[in-house]
Amino acid sequence: MRRREFITGATTVGGTVLAGCAGLNEPEMEFQNFVVPDPNVVSVNEEDREYFVTIQNSRGSGQIRVELWYFQDSNVPDPSAASIYLENSREGRQFDLDRSFYFNSEERREESIIGSENAPEQSEFPEYALMVWPASHGAVFENTGESGEVEFRFEYRDTAGYDPVEPADKLEAVGSDSTIEVVFETVVPPRSEYEILAEPV
Repeated sequence: MRRREFITGATTVGGTVLAGCAGLNEPEMEFQNFVVPDPNVVSVNEEDREYFVTIQNSRGSGQIRVELWYFQDSNVPDPSAASIYLENSREGRQFDLDRSFYFNSEERREESIIGSENAPEQSEFPEYALMVWPASHGAVFENTGESGEVEFRFEYRDTAGYDPVEPADKLEAVGSDSTIEVVFETVVPPRSEYEILAEPV
């Protein structure tokens, strides 16, 4: 079985972050930075339908989604988005399965995936690719106000024509003069923009 000549990673950059307005004796959250992994495939090998992929995460820590795809020939393009945003498999390629792995910031590591029982025959789909996508998006906030509870929300500003599901809100207790990192486990569609909002409750 032949791997694709070029196996590319995909990254998504978040949009503007807004913080809730602070009142008397409540937290005042100030955005510091995003925390989003940036995975890139370094190498891929296959042996008896077990696929080995070395991934270099060149940005923040978080979950990375790895997808196994099969292709009929080199003329079939790679998918432009994660499988969850593709209504049907394009003719000539087939999605098999996905796995998620946690990577630290700047970590480089090999992982393996075993193809499913529903994988197509090698004679029909002789090429394969392992596609990688950031699977968590977070932000760091500093509380310059008082202690209290803060609701964090992940909201899309522009979905680029996709129909993604926004992850559930998070309610966190935040101490005075402390820093908190909030992470939402979600795969963002390509070219979409989002906000992570922090609002005292």
